[in-house]
Amino acid sequence: MKNILKSRPIRRSKIAGRSLLERMEKDDSILLTNTVSHKMFLLNSFSAEIWMLCDGNITTEEIIKKISKKYDLKKETVEAKICFFLDNFLKNDLIDLI
Repeated sequence: MKNILKSRPIRRSKIAGRSLLERMEKDDSILLTNTVSHKMFLLNSFSAEIWMLCDGNITTEEIIKKISKKYDLKKETVEAKICFFLDNFLKNDLIDLI
């Protein structure tokens, strides 16, 4: 696996030509439904913000910098949380790393 900090996370939308995710947003939270496994994931506003930054255009390091600055948090704290979320997103086939 590529170094997660140098990688650019990107949300998955399809697998084998079939819709993988559907999202419904409500109150700054996002409900993701994996239509292949039928698993559902409710993201609170913080994890939803991370999810939306996974557009394939910026690296994990850049996501960490943005969140650290926005919430005035230590980089180490934010890095641990974001890596935790991204690891879970990867394990559940919600994102890819490019």
